Amino acid sequence: MKHLEGYLNIDIDSNYVDLKENILNLELEKASIAEVIIIFAIRHIGFFKVEPFLKIIYSWFKGNGRLLIEFTDIIKLPRSIPRM
Repeated sequence: MKHLEGYLNIDIDSNYVDLKENILNLELEKASIAEVIIIFAIRHIGFFKVEPFLKIIYSWFKGNGRLLIEFTDIIKLPRSIPRM
């Protein structure tokens, strides 16, 4: 994982972060941030948790927040989500 300057770097399994935490457990103040970058993490959340998680992220944005999501491989992504 690469450390991004100017951001709060969060990861549950890395030692190169500012906060070692599960992103689903984050409690940030509403309307407190301008941008969220999610790198390779969405596929680990689980199909039924993604939409509620994105709604929580939306509540954190002040003004016109920006969400950037990077996927490892968009073609293989659906196969990595467990079938319920």
